[in-house]
Amino acid sequence: MDSSSDLSARAEQFARLCHFLQFDPDNLNLQLDAIALGIEIQAWDEIEKLLPSALQTHPESAELAVHAGFFSMRADDQNQAQQHFQRAIESGLNDINIHYNLALSYYFSQDYSSCDTQLARLTELVSEAQEEAADGSNLTRERSLLSARCLHHLDRMDEAVAVLNDYLNTINTSSNVTPDTTINSTSNASTVDTDAEGLMALILCDNSQSDSAMAHANRAMQASEPCLEALIARGSLYTQARRYPEAYADFKKATDAHPKVGRAWSGIGQLAFQDMQFDDAKQALELAVTTMPDHVGTWHLLAWTHLMQNQIEQAEQAFNKAYDLDRNFAETHGGLASIYALKGDKSAAERHIKIAERLDPSGLSSTYARMVLLNNQGQKSEAQALFDKLKNTPNPRLGITPKHLIDAKIAELKDQQNPTIN
Repeated sequence: MDSSSDLSARAEQFARLCHFLQFDPDNLNLQLDAIALGIEIQAWDEIEKLLPSALQTHPESAELAVHAGFFSMRADDQNQAQQHFQRAIESGLNDINIHYNLALSYYFSQDYSSCDTQLARLTELVSEAQEEAADGSNLTRERSLLSARCLHHLDRMDEAVAVLNDYLNTINTSSNVTPDTTINSTSNASTVDTDAEGLMALILCDNSQSDSAMAHANRAMQASEPCLEALIARGSLYTQARRYPEAYADFKKATDAHPKVGRAWSGIGQLAFQDMQFDDAKQALELAVTTMPDHVGTWHLLAWTHLMQNQIEQAEQAFNKAYDLDRNFAETHGGLASIYALKGDKSAAERHIKIAERLDPSGLSSTYARMVLLNNQGQKSEAQALFDKLKNTPNPRLGITPKHLIDAKIAELKDQQNPTIN
């Protein structure tokens, strides 16, 4: 029986089960069979109709809770999913798939600490049961990748790298492939776990291990389908190396395949900002913060994009978004200081400059704010000295060379009615 015939047969079986339930609506076994089969064939609308009455009639059923948890997780109702999975576990179901799905739900809801804790419990269960089965029932790959992603978000980079190294060493040993092997067109790419290699590339990139990150990214990119995390990692590495056309190509591939991936849009916005294409930068960065609203650096760069176009109010709003997320980011305090300096509020500007310089004495934004204040006060030589010191200083937090930004803003200061900087 081919796959289409099999799907048709299962759909007919599901329809029969639903029909039987009309005559025996409280039958738990029928409900469980129907919902389980409905999940297999992805009959989500019908499952949505079946679940509420089943849960109301049999609130004690752990198996039903598992199905409800899976359905809620798919519907992105993670709080509800977690409640269902926890109830199933508390009822005595210790199946590792349930524990894994609970950890995954925590990850989807960005509760990375709970995800990490749940994965630790899952590892204990696997170890206790000695479930090192050849069929992969111990979820070694899934646990390793989810744990590494979780640790990455928790900024525990070395632990994330160690988890992936353990996994990659296992599969590379079995296939006689070393981690630094470069695959060419004649190599057997099926021996490479593309997702693991791409994730490793991204984590190493964020951990400032550029050479190793590029090696893993290139391995991942040998697959027929582009690897999202490898594209983002390689695009970021190309940006750092000022290989901007190649960086743009990778970020563009990432957004073409995954239009809602904020980090790739942020990378495109950064490149456009670097090229002084502020309308394009703003469009990309606004897409980035829509899907990645908790990324301080992107809000900060969006604020500067507005500032470069003299959109002071919009810049202030973006800086305030960054401030709400992290009140200890020096560049955000410096950015707000710049806004207040441009508005002529010297007291507020100096207050934020003081905080910014305590957090980072050489920050770009706070130095720019001081330049604006000095310019406002007619102190030409002091402002010029700050400009000369800052204009060629790289700022790794923004990933750009601020000379472009400072040059443009200084040009505006020169054009004011009473120019003070030559």
